[in-house]
Parts: sequence; C-alpha cells; structure tokens
Amino acid sequence: MKNLRISMFSVILSFVLTGSISASKNSLACYFQYRYSLPQDERDYFSLRRLALFGKNQFAKWGTLSYRFIFKSGNRSSTDEQIYLQEAAVDLHFSRWLRVKIGQFKPPFGWERFIPDYRVISVERSQVIDRLIPAGSIGASFARDYGIQVFNNAAKSPLSYELAVMTGSGANTTLTTKNAPLLVGRISFKKAFKILSLKKPWHWLMQVAYSYRHDNDIDLVKQLPGANEELSRHFKGSDSRFNAVLKLEIGSADFTAEYIRASFKFRGNSAPSVLAYGWYTQLSYLLGKNIEAFLKYETFDPDKSRPATVDIDRLTLGLNYYFNRKRSCLMLNYILKLEKMNGIKNDMVVFQLQHFLFDI
Repeated sequence: MKNLRISMFSVILSFVLTGSISASKNSLACYFQYRYSLPQDERDYFSLRRLALFGKNQFAKWGTLSYRFIFKSGNRSSTDEQIYLQEAAVDLHFSRWLRVKIGQFKPPFGWERFIPDYRVISVERSQVIDRLIPAGSIGASFARDYGIQVFNNAAKSPLSYELAVMTGSGANTTLTTKNAPLLVGRISFKKAFKILSLKKPWHWLMQVAYSYRHDNDIDLVKQLPGANEELSRHFKGSDSRFNAVLKLEIGSADFTAEYIRASFKFRGNSAPSVLAYGWYTQLSYLLGKNIEAFLKYETFDPDKSRPATVDIDRLTLGLNYYFNRKRSCLMLNYILKLEKMNGIKNDMVVFQLQHFLFDI
C-alpha cells in the first residue's frame, strides 16, 4: 500500500509540474496555516497546522482529476512530519444529473467537514464533526476513504443527491474490504427567497445524510473518547449514522446548525449498543469588508449510557481579519472548554496566520 501511495504521488506530481493533462483547464494552489496555541493547562507552542498543495486537471470534456497533499509539523499529533496524499479522485461528467467519482475522497456526510480548511471560520472544526463522520479520527485517513460515488451537478440545481459505496477502513491505510461496505447517501436542498420588505434575499440550505457500515475490525477509540476502549479498539458489528443541517444566510449574517447521531451495535458480544451524538450552532457576521466575528457552541456525547464526565462542551468566540480576497487572514479564537475535566481549567487562546503562497 505504501508503494501504491508513492506511485500515485509520482504520477500526480508529474501532471502538476508538466501540465500534461490539459494546460488550459488546470488549477493549482498552495497555502499554509501557522498557529500559536496558548492552553491554560499546558505550555504554549507554535505549530505548522498544515501546508497544503491541491489542484485540479481536466483531461477531457467529460473528466477531471483532483488531488491534495498535506504536511504538518509541531501539532503534537501522530500525523506530524509526514507528507500525506489526502485526496486523489477522478470525476467523470456524464450529464447534469449523473456524475461519477472514483478514488480517495470524503464520504458525502457532514456539512462542516466539506468546507475547505481555508474557508472554515474557526481554527478547528467541531468535535462532533471530526469524530462522528464515518471516516473521521481513524488513523491517518483525514476523513477520506476509497470508493465510488454517483451524484449530480449541485451548482445547476436546487436539489442535489450523492450516493457512495466505500471500503470503510479509511484512506492512507492498508486497502482492505474487511469493513466494507460503507454505504453513504446525502440529499441537499437550497433556495433563495425574500421576506417582507427586506432588500436582501435569504439563502437557506437543508441537508440530510445517512451512512451504514458493516465492521469486522475497526479502531473507534478516537471517535468515542471515554467509551469502553476494550470494545471500541477492535469494534466488530455495525454502525449507522444520521446527519441533519440547517443553514441560513442573509446579507452579512450567517447561521448554521448541524446534528449527528451514531449507533454502534456489537456483534457476538453481550455488551449493549453505544449511542453517540452531538451538535453545534454557529452565528457569524461580517463587520465591514475585512473583519468577521463569530460565536459557536458545540456539544458531543461519545456514549449516552455513560456519565456526563466524558461529554465535550465548548464555546468559541472568534475574530478574523482578511488581508485580501485571496483568503489570507489572521484568526483569533478563545475556546472555553466548559467540561473542565477533573476540575482543571483548560480553556485555550489560539492565533492562526493563513496565507496562500500561490493560487493559479
């Protein structure tokens, strides 16, 4: 599998450098996020949150190749100091209502997870999103998996659908079908409308998603912190998940609410099933052209049957300053960790500089 990743890296890199697929329809961008973290219960530290290179190449009128690489350093993470191929997928365009994606990509589950890193207004995504999406917090998957997906062109219709069949074990792992199939479906509906005498229209989005996976041996410890580790380390059984999103935007204001519920049923064991769930709500507002303020509340319960001491509750206050239209910005977040495990004050202040080295 390691040799496969190296060969994919070499092929994609040659396309990027030579532009041999389609010189007129290529895009390539590179950005970094450099962070200073000041936690109350630990020493402060600097980190390269991510250095990312991503692009897209159209090799025919009906086909596109997309790819993404990432490098991290100093994040106190097992994925630091390595270059990873996060995404590599071929998108085949058959019609407005039928497109097919094949390769390594995100299962179509979770709205916030599909916002690019450089467009997420907080320095970190919500805990429930990172942990309860099907391929989240599994090794070095980076929320990706191997599979095939059929979908429509969402830009040309208010209604969009996505259906995917995936291996279920996550990307950047040994390719296996032991946790297959992972079945994922998502439906979205978006619309703009006017209310009373307001000049600006309201833009709203409603989205629901569902996933099912047959598990024979998958590590869910990071997805379910505080749950029974002995059982979740090599989980065998089935898990089903539900996701719902409501998003409303009017002028400079933006409101988002998202909910995920996951049910884990053990096979061949007397242990009861585990129900995990969580949600977040977020309100942001543009103060002029360059400054954005936001408030986010989130909660995550990895096991409803266990004491609330394992729950995660956070309130994030944020302020972002955008230097230009190329998405370079300076971000300030104050994260109140309301759970305060064992009575320890563990709030955190984070500064992050985001800058695009090139975007062509």
